[in-house]
Amino acid sequence: MLTIKLNNMDEAMPPASKTKKTIIIVVVLLVVVLIAAYFIVKTVKEDNKVVVNDTQNGQAGQVEDGLPDEFFSYIGTIVEKNEDGVVIKVEKTKNYLLEDANIEVRVDDETEYQKTVIPMQIEEGEEFNFKRMEMAFADLMVGDEIIAISYENIKGESSFLAKQIEMRKTQ
Repeated sequence: MLTIKLNNMDEAMPPASKTKKTIIIVVVLLVVVLIAAYFIVKTVKEDNKVVVNDTQNGQAGQVEDGLPDEFFSYIGTIVEKNEDGVVIKVEKTKNYLLEDANIEVRVDDETEYQKTVIPMQIEEGEEFNFKRMEMAFADLMVGDEIIAISYENIKGESSFLAKQIEMRKTQ
């Protein structure tokens, strides 16, 4: 059997020196990993915001929220209803938002309303059919979940005029 000795120093070192050498190597590796982690974390966006350089618009260093520049609807639960519209509680998990909020949805004579009924159970062989129905503002109740749609960009708005309101119910 042929044995190759790669490091004669290891055989000459007492066991305590081998342990010290191992500890030093582990500590150096940990320091390198911690330094790398520090620089990685430093470059990651903070609080869902990242700094970008927008040279097309001449706004270098503009803070961007990571959300689309435009959006036209909110999904929320009606928490208040008055003659001018409703207030809906919108959750960030269902909308393009950084945090939950209450949004005032105004209506006018041109606002269209639609209700979609979704069956909870479908029997074998039965078709999956949504039932779409006309509805009116009077049919909206506190606690209903709606989709309020605008034809204008509503990003950053806490109040807007809805052109369509859709409600979905399961039966």
